[in-house]
Amino acid sequence: MSDARELWWAAGRMAHYVPDGNSPLDNRWHEALRLAAHLLEPGWPKHWSSGPFTFALPTLALLLYVEPTDLHFQSTPRDVPIEELIATLRSRHPGRRAEDVIRAGLPQRGHDLTDSEDRLSRLFHGCTVKHGADPVSPLELPSFEQPRSGTQMEWGAEWATGVLETHHLPDSATMH
Repeated sequence: MSDARELWWAAGRMAHYVPDGNSPLDNRWHEALRLAAHLLEPGWPKHWSSGPFTFALPTLALLLYVEPTDLHFQSTPRDVPIEELIATLRSRHPGRRAEDVIRAGLPQRGHDLTDSEDRLSRLFHGCTVKHGADPVSPLELPSFEQPRSGTQMEWGAEWATGVLETHHLPDSATMH
């Protein structure tokens, strides 16, 4: 299992690259990405090529990166209770949806959402672009893997919620 987890983390690190600096923000992003891979790994499809599940890693990693909102870095992504993650990922209430929490949290962590050079801001914007029911894709996906209309973040949040509820909620109230 740890080999698979390392593989998912490495893949996420390559896909959602942030420089290997020693700043607290760089370290926090790497910790959030590793934790997201760890949490999603038990439910990761072994035989699917692509689909809505692929957006769960950046969605969950961005959410873990901005939460909790302790700006003094005394708390870590591991301090976010599973129930809180699920509530945010599932929420449809303005201001408490994952997209809203991340949009508010990135500037608090020093990211300029209008800066096209900021990698996490670009990642966030890429995940929040609205798509129709039939997104343009070079991959021909089976119907059960096709995303419906919405954003990649919505698809990822929905998929991540199911994994967290199935694999982590019954066993633990926190990610420790």
